Amino acid sequence: MSTRGPIRVLYDHQAFAFQNFGGISRYHADLWKKFESIPGIHAKIAVLYSDNANLAELTSLRGSYQPTASYRRPFPNSLFRKLRQKHTVAIANRRHSLAALTRGDFDIFPPTYYDPYFVESLPRTPIVLTVHDMIHEIFPDQFPLAETTTFQKETCVQHATHLIAVSETTKRDLMRFHRLSADAITVIHHGSDLSPERISPASLSLPTRYLLYVGHRNGYKNGYFLWRALRRAILDTPDLHLLCAGGGSFSAGENAFLASLGLQERVLSVGAFPAELVALYQRAVAFIFPSLYEGFGIPILEAFNCNCPVLASDTPALREIADEAAVYFDPKNIEAIEESTRRILVDRDLRAKLVQAGAKRRGDFSVDKCAQETARLYASLASVR
Repeated sequence: MSTRGPIRVLYDHQAFAFQNFGGISRYHADLWKKFESIPGIHAKIAVLYSDNANLAELTSLRGSYQPTASYRRPFPNSLFRKLRQKHTVAIANRRHSLAALTRGDFDIFPPTYYDPYFVESLPRTPIVLTVHDMIHEIFPDQFPLAETTTFQKETCVQHATHLIAVSETTKRDLMRFHRLSADAITVIHHGSDLSPERISPASLSLPTRYLLYVGHRNGYKNGYFLWRALRRAILDTPDLHLLCAGGGSFSAGENAFLASLGLQERVLSVGAFPAELVALYQRAVAFIFPSLYEGFGIPILEAFNCNCPVLASDTPALREIADEAAVYFDPKNIEAIEESTRRILVDRDLRAKLVQAGAKRRGDFSVDKCAQETARLYASLASVR
């Protein structure tokens, strides 16, 4: 991986400024962390203000690309959230990233999201854009009319030197919506370091028996429909609960909907810090993933890493990732979801088979592999430059 010297990679502020947690900022933070152990690549992040938990984990790192000089959170949390909502922090972070771009002391620029603020500042430096999914394009009716993500993404795609797709599914979607050739896109699968070997599970007081859902619940994530589909199976099974992690506390509307189903005591919202997630996956009867569509599906890898059986929507990306290590269902069919769930609840041999298959599958999706493949791509583009 040698060019004229170490490959200098500059990540911008975007994912670390708009996400407190979240898979996109985790992806870029994981790459940054892994690059420390890969010879010939130095990375830094241009972010001024952030309350991102994934970024906070990295401030203890030491190395030639030490990030902490540009990471500050000088405000109380409540004030910071208000400033972020009013775009005050966003403007400061964008200016900070533009200043770093203007200095030009880097060889590769991977923007961490789709704001095209940078397109006039990089006439020659390779831009490598990672596309995580095409949800906005596939489900435009599930987003506000004022939503700008689709337009911004299209602008970034047009200006990118090369694209990374996180799955073959996302690559096909990119080619379909943007009329791109296959050689303009490299597929590099996500990985996940969330595992009991790397993160000690938290000590939690949990129901004796529960199914686990992870992530946001609205729109294409299909949370409301899942609750309807699981109603009879939960009420028919003594002590069975559904724990929903990572999507925040239930809204008033969600609480009212659960009450209408008689599930307000059986469907619970729980925390989702890494140590908590490890414990939740480890002790769950199964993880259930009911999304109408995904670009990848990182929670499936997390479940594999924690020896948790997987129930998943029969959608292209989830089949691509889980292969034979999941029980699939039609996410629009209540009876299919209920039947699959009842089956996995009573069939201990099936659960053991899924855990075994997941353990084999997870070897194909490590963060180390993702970082090595990304570094090789950066190197090839830097050498062409």
